[in-house]
Amino acid sequence: MTTYGLSPYLVHRLGDWADAELRFGYDDVSNSGGDDPANGSASSTDSTSQRYYAKIESGSRFNELPWSATFDRRDIDYVRADSTTFQELLGSVTFIYSPEISLLGDLGYEDNDFSSAGDPGSGIIWDAGVRWTPSGRTTLEATYGRRFFGDRYFIDLSHESRRTRWRITYDEAAYTARQVQIDEAVAARGGAIPNVDPVTGLPTVSGAGIPRLSDEVFVQRRLSGGVVLEAGRNDFDILVFQEQRDFQKTGARDDFWGANILWTRNISPLTYLDMSVGWTSVNTNNDLADERQDDLLGLHVGLRRELGRHLTSIIEYRRVERSSTDPTADLVENRISAGVRLVF
Repeated sequence: MTTYGLSPYLVHRLGDWADAELRFGYDDVSNSGGDDPANGSASSTDSTSQRYYAKIESGSRFNELPWSATFDRRDIDYVRADSTTFQELLGSVTFIYSPEISLLGDLGYEDNDFSSAGDPGSGIIWDAGVRWTPSGRTTLEATYGRRFFGDRYFIDLSHESRRTRWRITYDEAAYTARQVQIDEAVAARGGAIPNVDPVTGLPTVSGAGIPRLSDEVFVQRRLSGGVVLEAGRNDFDILVFQEQRDFQKTGARDDFWGANILWTRNISPLTYLDMSVGWTSVNTNNDLADERQDDLLGLHVGLRRELGRHLTSIIEYRRVERSSTDPTADLVENRISAGVRLVF
């Protein structure tokens, strides 16, 4: 698999009234392999994507009633499959009822075009819910709404103690396999540097992986729970998840269960050792010939050193094992890599 992309953007502050952002994105995903319908093929899943994104959100003048308006369009062109388009216009507002309670609301319109057994969805979309912050350490956000696939639920519960940060989330959204591929590639290019949520500091371990390639859109329903434990010079990040993917054209379903553990050791003020172990079980539930069970086990050991404020060197070893009810899908991969990461 080969991926690359670029995303130039422009940010402008309109005084204390609003902040605006314009962004264009382009990416390319190429897969190598045969025409195995269970795994996809380069000829059918190679694709390019263009994204057009604009957002304006309230500035400090609206601290008591923050709002935003977003336009987001993504066009995906497959080599030998129908193109896919996601497009939505969404307005959001938050009413701060008290320091502990805020009311949340989204209203917009979506216009999607992709291969589906039913209506890919064009119409009004909305969400409504509440954010409860009983203390500076605990936050609960819950919303209910509608999208083209029906009811949509979202829950995000986080709690922080002296040495731990806990989080439980549930979300429902539409994805494509190529989006998951890009997310996995970005995480891998980050080397041993764990991806964390910028607000909670909790690890955002990437999804359940890609058991098969497809040009289909699927609805993902994901429940995950994680904790970060700080113990002196050691950090332990633990995540467990359950995920369901419902494919919109064939009606196939993939079910995932998994867990990831990441240990980070601060060897010196500028040097870190990272070691992680992950397990994922994938069950393909459908009436097609490609029904199967996959178990994936991954091991990662990495050493990183900060060479400057924005420059980090990385050397790492990765091993992945997959056992499957399809004997042709068994694999063992070992990889050693080294590089530098520049953030600016």
